Amino acid sequence: MRSPIIGITCETYTEFSKMTGHSYDTHAVTISYIRAVENAGGTPVLLPLLEKKEQALNLLNAIDGLLLTGGEDIDPALYNEEPRPDLSRLDTDKDRLEMWIIKSAVGQNMPIFGICRGVQMLNVVMGGSLYQDVKQFSPDVLKHYQQAPRYHATHDILVERGSRLFDIVDSEIVRVNSFHHQAIKDLAPGLVITARARDGIIEGIESWDYDFLLGIQCHPEGMWDYHPQMAALFAAFVNAAQK
Repeated sequence: MRSPIIGITCETYTEFSKMTGHSYDTHAVTISYIRAVENAGGTPVLLPLLEKKEQALNLLNAIDGLLLTGGEDIDPALYNEEPRPDLSRLDTDKDRLEMWIIKSAVGQNMPIFGICRGVQMLNVVMGGSLYQDVKQFSPDVLKHYQQAPRYHATHDILVERGSRLFDIVDSEIVRVNSFHHQAIKDLAPGLVITARARDGIIEGIESWDYDFLLGIQCHPEGMWDYHPQMAALFAAFVNAAQK
């Protein structure tokens, strides 16, 4: 049986060459995404941030599942807000590509797994909005950007029974890592909340209108080789892409 092809969205990195003294932009992902997909039985391929919509949509013809990765902040203009002082760096090339391909992938009922920024982008594309910084939600929020190794879990999420997420992790309380300062505000139509942090921040969403459309605010690609529940998320996603 052919291993399912998992398309992984890149982000823009600016590199500086000490040899030439010049900086240059690259499209890349951290290796942990690649290893997590590979370990789950998928064949990972990187999706560059193309500038032309027709070519970008052609990417979907080559893959069986779409993995939306973490990264920089999302342009608030995409959910009809002006930028606040606590907005951080944007990656507008990634915004553009993901807006195009998420809409098309949803229309095709392609399995989609959103991680951190990816869960936020899913919500925005489907009609929701974001807190540009979690302190907008409450001044008493938990620390959502940890200063600890990526594999280390620093806070709980409370998982809804009966959700696909619960079926995968098989627990109402899961300890996760955390590397975000934005979060879902208004939930998009058709999505349901599957997990929250103890401070109320939304940590998981999904939709039962599709075969597999799931997003989680933590970074399971940084934990899968230490925490079986995180590996199970990738296994469920790759299995859905296989079908």
